[in-house]
Amino acid sequence: PVVVTDDADWGGWRVPGAEYNRDPGLIEYQARLITAAPQLMKLAEEIMALTAENPEDAPPAVLELAGRARTI
Repeated sequence: PVVVTDDADWGGWRVPGAEYNRDPGLIEYQARLITAAPQLMKLAEEIMALTAENPEDAPPAVLELAGRARTI
């Protein structure tokens, strides 16, 4: 599999065939995680921004998520 690292790039990260043959499901999961990382970061930043604006209005569970996101 190829993970595209830039919109103008044909792909920047490749898994050697021998490694891919070991556990294709794991390699596919890792590739999807790498490609989703920017979206997950944006989501975490949005949660932190929401709780920073009105921390007293945020449910405790959301405050906990924002704290964990900040730590990560």
